Amino acid sequence: MPLPTVKGLIRPILLLTNRSEVFHNEAKIAHIRYQSSGQAQYLETALEKYESALTSNRSKNRAQRASVLSDYAFALWTQYQRLGQPEDLNRMIAMQEEALELWDDANTMPEGYPLYDCPGSYPLLILMLGNVYLASYRSTRSAAAFRKVFALYKRVSEGEEDDFRNQALLGMGIALWTRCDLEQTSERLDDAIANLEAVLKFTANKTSYDTMRARCLIHLSSAYRLKYTESGLLVKDLSRAIQYGCTHLQVPVEMKPPLRGERLYSLARPLLERYDRTQDVSDLEEVERLALEVHALDVQSEGFYDSDYCGTSADRASPTRSAPEKKMPN
Repeated sequence: MPLPTVKGLIRPILLLTNRSEVFHNEAKIAHIRYQSSGQAQYLETALEKYESALTSNRSKNRAQRASVLSDYAFALWTQYQRLGQPEDLNRMIAMQEEALELWDDANTMPEGYPLYDCPGSYPLLILMLGNVYLASYRSTRSAAAFRKVFALYKRVSEGEEDDFRNQALLGMGIALWTRCDLEQTSERLDDAIANLEAVLKFTANKTSYDTMRARCLIHLSSAYRLKYTESGLLVKDLSRAIQYGCTHLQVPVEMKPPLRGERLYSLARPLLERYDRTQDVSDLEEVERLALEVHALDVQSEGFYDSDYCGTSADRASPTRSAPEKKMPN
């Protein structure tokens, strides 16, 4: 039996060494396929491959581990957006905290991995971790989680890049009004609105920022509805909420039918509230039009989870959140 050649011995060693990277690449491909097709089996494959990439990182390559952790957490965030499972949040926080710690380590900065090659990867990692902590705060109402949210967004908001700074301001605005809603307070609600309106101004006439603009508008609508209930029931605040909600629906961003149904519902409620105050029939007619559009979508809200969550607590408590009635009462 012939002895193996040196080349024959090196190849399996290289394969073993790069096994984590192979799994990592396969996971990224599966995640991209899920994003383009929406088929759950691709996301399941991505998560399995990321887990294999993490456990196969035998070389203790810290840069590669940080890259896998970051991408794995992003795939878990995608799953969380689908299902809203709290255990996914805990795993994401642990992964991203470790990735951030590795990033902050000056010895973990080699070339060759996307997390380190892309100059924007570092602020994006911080922003993503802020998003995850915000979702955790919504779930647990933990003061510690909120402090973490604000510290992470503030860290990016103090940078020089307009794009990242405005993403951080958007996150801070969302976090502040969400805290006001959950804790039934108006403290710093005006700061939340100021942050959101500053971002809205930044996105004006920039089509490449339509997604950011759409998020900003729907959260401004919710923030002004909250201001209406917390600051004296001023109709002008309700009207601003309606104005921002209407403008949000006009932004040319893709919305799946269940999400559009949620957005339409979020607009119908303040319109009904303003009708109760002013008896303006045009508001009631607009609610009926929105109701017809919701029913025309022909979607089931069961199993749908909106991780960006833009209604107020009054919306979430309503038993008719999935759609307004076709015929509204006089």
